[in-house]
Amino acid sequence: VTAQCLHALCALVESNPEALDRLIPSAGGSITTSTQEHCIGTLLDLLSVGKSQLDRSVHPHEQPSQNATTATAAATATASSLNKEHPPEQDDDYQEFVSYIQDATIYAVRTLHSALDDNYELLQPWLQKNEAVSMEGLKLLASCCSKTSRIPPAAKLHAAGCLVTARQLLVLQQQQQQQSSSGTPLFLNLLQNHVVECVIPMLHTLVGDYSTTFFTSSSSTTSTKCQELVTTLCIAQEQFQQEMADDAMEREIIQKVNRRKEPARLIARRQKINKERQEKEAAAAKQQDMEDTNNNNNDDEDTMMQEDDQGDHGNRKKKVPTERQNIRDTMEQARKTWHDMLLPLQLALEISANLTSIVPMENGHGDNEDDMMMMMEDDEWGPDQEAQLLASAGQAEEAPPLSSHDTALVEKLIAHQLPDSLVTLLHHACTPIVIANHDHDKMTNETTTATNLVIPPDVQHDLMDIQSKSGNCIGNCLANLVPWKSSDPLVVWRELRHSSENLMVKTMDHTHTHSYDGLEGIVNAMVVALQTRPPLRSQMQEGDLDFLLSFLMMKNDSNIKPTLQRDAACALGILCSTEVHPAQVNTKVCTALTTCCFHSKSAMVLSEILNSLMDMYGDDDTHPQVFQAMNVLVCFQKTVPLLKKQILVEKTEASPEDVEQWKEIVLNASRFIQYKKGQL
Repeated sequence: VTAQCLHALCALVESNPEALDRLIPSAGGSITTSTQEHCIGTLLDLLSVGKSQLDRSVHPHEQPSQNATTATAAATATASSLNKEHPPEQDDDYQEFVSYIQDATIYAVRTLHSALDDNYELLQPWLQKNEAVSMEGLKLLASCCSKTSRIPPAAKLHAAGCLVTARQLLVLQQQQQQQSSSGTPLFLNLLQNHVVECVIPMLHTLVGDYSTTFFTSSSSTTSTKCQELVTTLCIAQEQFQQEMADDAMEREIIQKVNRRKEPARLIARRQKINKERQEKEAAAAKQQDMEDTNNNNNDDEDTMMQEDDQGDHGNRKKKVPTERQNIRDTMEQARKTWHDMLLPLQLALEISANLTSIVPMENGHGDNEDDMMMMMEDDEWGPDQEAQLLASAGQAEEAPPLSSHDTALVEKLIAHQLPDSLVTLLHHACTPIVIANHDHDKMTNETTTATNLVIPPDVQHDLMDIQSKSGNCIGNCLANLVPWKSSDPLVVWRELRHSSENLMVKTMDHTHTHSYDGLEGIVNAMVVALQTRPPLRSQMQEGDLDFLLSFLMMKNDSNIKPTLQRDAACALGILCSTEVHPAQVNTKVCTALTTCCFHSKSAMVLSEILNSLMDMYGDDDTHPQVFQAMNVLVCFQKTVPLLKKQILVEKTEASPEDVEQWKEIVLNASRFIQYKKGQL
């Protein structure tokens, strides 16, 4: 019952904000503060019991200790009652009990992880109620991340997620208040130590293990674990589909037989005649001739029909669904094995993304934006505004200051080489999977590209999720870990481009579809690299430019994502507005941007292209001949009205922040048109 309740509670917390709000008195919740604190305490107690049982690996017949909390006693009592139903001496029943404890442990800490997300109002009362109990709870979460802990990997990662989330909540609260409330420094320091000493090493090890043991093999002649699992699932799926096709054929045959089914009286008459004939043929067996042989053949057919009438055919039909069910079970087990294998990595990447999303302290960088908005409100646009716009695009923003805790965290992340592990993981995760050659009876290590196996869509989705999340993590590292690869960003850029090109090639392979989905996080990381690592811009080659241009040229590809074209336009705008380049290159880029304007129906793409063109030609001395020859002003005059209409279409689904940004670009572009008209 406990496990089912945790499943239901977790589903409510993750999918129903109103249910979570009821735990917060300040948000109008109906639960008292003591009950609110008890919510966190109960989940931690359940985690403690599950961890204790799994770490000791003993049968759950022990009684709770005298100092156990109410929730701990209740959880242990549940385990004891289950043990009575399933005696420990029965191995199967004990394994069922262990599976139950693992499931309850995962969902207890998963629920806590989800509840704490961006929810300081839930964390703060629990921390301040009882300092000793809160510290023990945090230590419990840290102990779950230990190598010696025997709880499931998913539970370990959710515990790590709790620590990372709690730390970020306290850091953010401290920055907002500019002073810490009573007790906060103690907990923040404790969380900082747990994250640095437990979480970061665990993430680095897990990401590295997947790179070396899952996506790569020990030698060139052996398959990777990833390849083996995918091949097994592909074979199981193919067998199931073949079985379903056979089933459809069988049903069609049965329907035909049923349509010409004889009445029962005729069947009985035929059986009597056949019996008499068989007796006569047995007496004259020595004098059989060709006619008798033909009669025997007819008898065989009649006998088969008799057996069908007597139910043998029904017995055979009962056997087929059993075999089909076995094939289905094999396919489902292969799918479950695949998802269970990838789940820890997906969680680790989500936690890594959260850990590297460092919020800097406020330092007054918004003043320039406020001045710009005031100028726009005053309907001003001229050389000063263009110079300001050009400067904002051409220079990397000065990194805002970090808090002391965040500064220490950045140093530890780099020292533990977590960013480098993420780059290595991305490289291997984007390597094309070659499905092993096979027959249905024996798997071999021989590989071939001539195979009719198709990677299932859910497997493709999981792989693309890993690829995109890895790219997002690398983007966070580039944006927030300023010292990382500051002197040699080209190494990261090459890995990002290489991984992207691998995914683009896979879309031409019949075993993959929609591989562009995995590119979103990667291409975004490339934009961040250009924004935050100015030396990288001067190292770009013609191949890099063509790579970015290729996204804008895919106007007829239904798989291309608007975010990819938006990011490509942004990257091209950065390069062409900051680096000296010949008119030929400028014309090439301008052609791609303006052409994409006439074909795109996405507000994010249109707005980013206009923004990039304003960056490129904001300076009147930057390739004015190209500006006039390519009719860029005409492009603006046609695109701005289209963008306005598209904003109205997309505003209900887009975020308010995106809509405001698009409107700002429309305003900038309108003034840009008026200014350029006066200059020509």
